Amino acid sequence: MLKKLTKYFVPGENFCYLGSGNKSATFRTESGKITRIKPIWFGTYKKEAKILNFINRHGGLGCNIPNISAFTVMPFAFSVHDDFGGKTGDKDFNFNELTPEAQKTFASGLAKALINLREAGEKPDAKKVVKRKKHLWFRRIRYFFFLLNKKELRAKWQKLQRAYSRKNPVLVLTHNDLHFGNMIVNDNADLIGLIDFENVLFCPFEYNLRKFDKPLRDTIIDCWRESGCEIDHTVLNYYRAEFFLARLIMPSNRKNRDLFYRELNELLDEMV
Repeated sequence: MLKKLTKYFVPGENFCYLGSGNKSATFRTESGKITRIKPIWFGTYKKEAKILNFINRHGGLGCNIPNISAFTVMPFAFSVHDDFGGKTGDKDFNFNELTPEAQKTFASGLAKALINLREAGEKPDAKKVVKRKKHLWFRRIRYFFFLLNKKELRAKWQKLQRAYSRKNPVLVLTHNDLHFGNMIVNDNADLIGLIDFENVLFCPFEYNLRKFDKPLRDTIIDCWRESGCEIDHTVLNYYRAEFFLARLIMPSNRKNRDLFYRELNELLDEMV
């Protein structure tokens, strides 16, 4: 169905299927365009276009980011932007297998992009485009019921929550869905672009790193320190713990529940 729609809106061109995201499909056309399609009941791309245009007006991120044209043709939402080449980092890419020099190059590019994103959020009109993160009450309730019968884990989590609340971290602009599938790399494993800015939020700077394994996380932190940007590990570990806890309570993650539970326990043990 979505392939037929792409052919209808890009007449006379061949295109190749790139993959599926959150209820969406993505295609690359011969003329160097990326087209994404999703039903409008899963949202539109207009918010993402507004955020990306705002970031571009304020200097960009130091790497390619899409300049999206978003439109709706009932009952589907579309976005089209120029293709800046490369491939997503979740395909044939393993950060841990890179040479130390390549790791540093990749991490420094990502570290710089996130600093530039933070600086864009300091502009006076940033909050008109990006909403501040609100903790969803139903997520907190799900956390509560999950931890209710796990007294030891609950005690560790509450201790980390209290330590985090004392920090009162500054909120900055963060990507919110930063993983290798949203990073574009070239054949040399250099970061050449970032995508999927639909859910950019105001959160503490450390929030960007919550999904990364230790090697990449530590390399990015070293790059930030070289730029004079310090990281609060209590804030970082709070969001990492929240990430694992959110995965534990998602029904779709039942197969990986033991892994997430072990990761969360080890993380909380480090903090207490």
